[in-house]
Amino acid sequence: MRAAGERIVRPLLDMAKAKWAWMAKDVHGGSGGSPYVRSEVLGHVRGIVLDRPSSRNAVDLAMVRAIADMLHDWESNVHVEAVLVRGEGGKAFCAGGDVKKVAEAARKGDPSVGEDFFRGIYSLVYQIAHYEKPYMSLLDGVVMGGGGGISMHGPVRIATENAIFAMPEATIGFFPDVGASFFLQELPGLLGRYLALTGTTIKGKQLLHAGIATHYIPSNKVPSFLEFLHSFRLKAGLPPKDALFQALDRFRSEESEVLRAGMDVQHLLELVNKHFVHSTVERIMEDLRKGYEAARKEEEAQWYKETLEKLNNNSPLSLKVILRQFQEGHKIIQSAQQPRSALIDCLRMECRMMQRFMNQEDFLIGVQSVLVEKKEKPMWKYQSLDQVTDDLVDSFFRPMPGDRELCGLVHPMEGDGQRVYPMAKL
Repeated sequence: MRAAGERIVRPLLDMAKAKWAWMAKDVHGGSGGSPYVRSEVLGHVRGIVLDRPSSRNAVDLAMVRAIADMLHDWESNVHVEAVLVRGEGGKAFCAGGDVKKVAEAARKGDPSVGEDFFRGIYSLVYQIAHYEKPYMSLLDGVVMGGGGGISMHGPVRIATENAIFAMPEATIGFFPDVGASFFLQELPGLLGRYLALTGTTIKGKQLLHAGIATHYIPSNKVPSFLEFLHSFRLKAGLPPKDALFQALDRFRSEESEVLRAGMDVQHLLELVNKHFVHSTVERIMEDLRKGYEAARKEEEAQWYKETLEKLNNNSPLSLKVILRQFQEGHKIIQSAQQPRSALIDCLRMECRMMQRFMNQEDFLIGVQSVLVEKKEKPMWKYQSLDQVTDDLVDSFFRPMPGDRELCGLVHPMEGDGQRVYPMAKL
């Protein structure tokens, strides 16, 4: 009876909430798996709001599961045409995962807390990437680590001037995961490799030209955009991507502003492609030092200096493992039988890496020093690149025993269509 009643009542609730704004709190509304995730109804669009502003909307396992449940429910709901994810508080979309909790448990000899969290978020990434309805992210504030996983695998990523994107895992003795082996490779040139090794931030309009965002909207137009979504409908005969892009065009900013940001990114790319092309971290740093010595413009000299400082502060172990991660990820993508079909294999590789990092002292040192004690340079166990052997780096990529290899992810059969992003067809 209960199931039958829900089949009758739920569609009526959806229609009512689409019509009357006062019913804009969805049935999930923070009462499910996490009080820090709530949903909202924007006409035929459903919103997921990360509501943990005191922690810059960093996600824990309960939040990850709550997001996954909402997406699962809405995917088969005929009254839901698209999904929008945003962060509450005005300062962050999502600053990543709650790694302090993960490191604390690992320090006490319980790596399962971290392994469960990362398995959960990797599964969520896979779910987002293969979601059958248009998935949008509003990047109005900090987007780091896990925030990249929640946003970058969707086809529509809207940045404001407040957006700050970074993958700073090397600063805490970890590595860019949540599918970064895949999505950072899609950025222009070697930009993804540079961002992963240095932890450098990309801001505002730069996200558009860096390939991180697909659209740019000034923050003062966000309320109008959210209001507009109440009346947004996909159009029969028009691909969802075209319908969404047409809707977003009305909110874009002056072209001259965006073009200036594009010139900044282009100049950065020229430097990055020149110096980050090498196959070892040692060669990259040697080339950067030569560039610094030869620099004639103060602006370029400053870039070389800051880049070298970032690399010197980051974990030498992380730097070597991350560079190998990008090399292996590139091989996976190049060998994929279909475009954008390699995500599952990249996630499985990251699953191996994650489980190895959980047992590394440098990860615990990095989290304690940077996130807890707020120090700029941790005292790493491996204090120099020459202390990190090739065999140690190799160990992060070796298969795991038994079901630990899959990380809870189902490996689809070749040719069943699941290995390709459904949203790629938009």
